[in-house]
Amino acid sequence: MVKEVVGMQLTNLRGTNCAIMKLSRYPVPSTVRVFDEDVEIFPYSIDDNGILMFTVEQYEVLRADKALDMKADWRYSDTQFVSLEFIVEYEELKIDEAQRPEFDTDKGILESTRDLRSFTTMLDNRKKYVSYYPHRKLNEFLIWGRYRLDEIGQVYNVLPEGFEPPKNFREVQASNNDTKGDSVKLPRYGDTCPICCKPFQINDLINANFIEYEVVSSQVFHVSCFQTYISSFMFNKIVSGVIDKVYNSWDQAVVEEIPREQLESSYHFWKDVPFWYKVTTRRGDILVGPADYHYIFIEWQKNFASFDPKEIFDNDSSFKCQADGRRSVEATSAEEAIMYLQAVHDCVEKKYAPPSGT
Repeated sequence: MVKEVVGMQLTNLRGTNCAIMKLSRYPVPSTVRVFDEDVEIFPYSIDDNGILMFTVEQYEVLRADKALDMKADWRYSDTQFVSLEFIVEYEELKIDEAQRPEFDTDKGILESTRDLRSFTTMLDNRKKYVSYYPHRKLNEFLIWGRYRLDEIGQVYNVLPEGFEPPKNFREVQASNNDTKGDSVKLPRYGDTCPICCKPFQINDLINANFIEYEVVSSQVFHVSCFQTYISSFMFNKIVSGVIDKVYNSWDQAVVEEIPREQLESSYHFWKDVPFWYKVTTRRGDILVGPADYHYIFIEWQKNFASFDPKEIFDNDSSFKCQADGRRSVEATSAEEAIMYLQAVHDCVEKKYAPPSGT
């Protein structure tokens, strides 16, 4: 029997707002019991991957009770940050060595690729095996020339440049990480695209027809659905939410979409966004678009009126000035983007405004 202290936190899991607890080992779901001191609390869902799910209401009640206990204790003067930790008991899920051929041989891996349900089960069993036998290593496999299943049950993108996989990917030494790209989150059986609401199929993995977008609760989209979503999302966030608040009709600003392949900029464009926005103002052009998952990139072009970012923003180190005259910055939010654009707008207008009385 495993007994451990586990924290509870709010999250959004596969599109559902909930509170979760993540166990350190894989449990037999029917044996899991959670205790708040002597009182047992009950999750509404337990899976054999070690994730316990609770309702948001459960979390709020438990947090309120904990805050009241802290206020009653003279040692605690601040209950703003309440840590929720509980005792969890469970039997660890056992993996029979006889099952290993199903998820750690050429034949087993090949059979698992017939559908997404089998493939998800295979990946889960590889992780459970390593958890139960921490000193043993799995064989490594190359799947569809895209994904590397490593020796500890993780999945990575394969670096394509200059990499020629052997016929049997297990020939790659465990210490050779040159073939590893970034860790990748693959769609699981039962996952659906939040845009079209269609469930993912094994062909979506084969053709890499999926993308994870961290801003939207780490959900996974079909590529085409994501591009449709991000286009409308960024239009509302950048054009309506940012540019329109700074440049009004008096400024005679014109906004147009520029396909990514036609863009000329000092920035390495986010490959999953099909276009950015070019804002043409009476003082010159500005390029605005999403930078990675969390930022808004702003670049005042070579033809934009001169200004010194150091004077406006007190030596803000996030500003980049190119030799050809471009000036750029990455804003961490729409509000920050508005602040940068407004400050430059006001500075330039003040600098180039005609003298009063003319």
